[in-house]
Order: sequence, then C-alpha cells, then structure tokens
Amino acid sequence: MKDTESIRALTKIFKEKEWFSKDSESLVYESFCDLLEVLAPDERKLLIELTHRYFWIAGNEYEKHITDVIKDIPDEILVGIKKLLLFPVIKPTDEGRAKSGTGLVYDIRAMMPKLTKMKNISPFIIDEFQSFSRSLDGNLNILLCLVDDFIGTGDTLDQCLEEIKKFAELKLDRTVIVSISCQKETYDKLRAEGVRIFSKYIIERGITDFNEQPFIEEKKALMRSIEKQIPGASSFSLGFQESEAIITLKRTPDNTFPIFWKKLRRNGKYFDAPFLRED
Repeated sequence: MKDTESIRALTKIFKEKEWFSKDSESLVYESFCDLLEVLAPDERKLLIELTHRYFWIAGNEYEKHITDVIKDIPDEILVGIKKLLLFPVIKPTDEGRAKSGTGLVYDIRAMMPKLTKMKNISPFIIDEFQSFSRSLDGNLNILLCLVDDFIGTGDTLDQCLEEIKKFAELKLDRTVIVSISCQKETYDKLRAEGVRIFSKYIIERGITDFNEQPFIEEKKALMRSIEKQIPGASSFSLGFQESEAIITLKRTPDNTFPIFWKKLRRNGKYFDAPFLRED
C-alpha cells in the first residue's frame, strides 16, 4: 500500500468513525500520518486494517456507555435487591489509587435514581477491600457490582475477586461485573465459569479473530517485526499476553498492540504513537 493511498484510507476511517470530532487538535490523525509515511507498504496495510477495526472511547463518553450497560442488566437479577454495593475492579496493590473504575462507580451511583429499574435500590460505594468484612453479609437483598472501563486478560479481575474473598464470602449469584468493554476471549471464559458479566463492547483479537491461516501467522510475524523497532515493546508483544486488543479508552490499555501506544524508532528518529500511553 502506497503512503498516499494509506492516508486516504485513514481519512476515510476517521470520517466514518467520527474521530475528527474527538481529535480536536488533529494530534492523533497527524501521528497516524507520520507513522504511515515511514512504514513499509505491507506494514501500512496491516496498520490500516487494524485501525479500521479499532475502538476509540473518549472519557466524556463514559457515563453514557456505563448507563447503557446498567440498563442491560436483566430485571430478574434485580428482583428483591434493596442495596447495590459498588466497587472498582482493582488489584490489591492499586488500592487507594485513582483507577478507571473509581470514577465509574460514582457515575453509576448518580444515575441510579434516574433509572426506573434502579430507583428503588440504594447504592453504596465501598472504598477499600477491608470494608467487605462488614458490607458483604448474608443478606439476600444485597448485590455486589464490580466496575471497570475495560477488562483485558481478566488478571486484574481475578486478583480483585481473590482479595475480596479474604474478607467476605463471595457468591457469584449475588455478584455482577459491569464494564464498558471487554476482550471477547475473556468475556466468553468468564461467562462459561458462571460469572455474570455485562459489557457494551466485546473486543475481538485484531489479527486472530479476523483472519485464517496462514495469514494469521504471517500478520503476527509482520507485527513482531515492526515491534523490534518499538523500544519496550518486547514485554507487550501483540499486546499484554498477546491479547491483540484494538481499543483506546481514557488511557490505552497495554493489551493493545504497542504500535498504537508506544513510540516507534526508525531511521534514527522517534515517531509518536497515535494513542500514546505515558507511564
């Protein structure tokens, strides 16, 4: 794919996805253009292919999306529920730090009186894991709601659930997971295990779920070749644990292909990633 052809394809994607309205200063678009100009033709084609499938969810869209997820919780789950316990999906080591799910629990609490199915349920935000010892009792009128903007491999969720179990008995039939987005592989796994998870966007793997062999391995090999020129990408090759995620939220998760969020070094120059993630 020629660079001019790839720029036209990129522009079309931005228009179709209405990304120009999110990219007020054109920094994301210009970073994409700079990348496309320096990549080889087959690399450009792969980047455009992945960008066509990409999700970009801005912070100012969070409240709307999480409201949609809450509305989709089946009524039968809420029958008899008087109290909703809200807690962000976090690792024990992140306790006390501002995480994506932290803001969302406050959004949910604020919206509940405005939703018919939730207006008679009292929301309570849990601030720390220790609080589960006195909040999550045997009362069948209580439902625990764990909240996040994105669930990738499910590792953080697993750590969160295990930490809660140290302080209280955790029952899956009185627990729901709500997220704006979730990797499909993880979503399917959790559902199969009986976890009641609700998510607006189910994210498929950018290469594996859209191709057949031998093209899957060919495209993965091409991406790994690109990553050799991305400092620090080796630990996140094809995304954390090879998640192949294609999504950016308030912050791009490390499950996403590094080409989208880490700087590329080519011909002695550094090129900003479109959705640069600063650590």
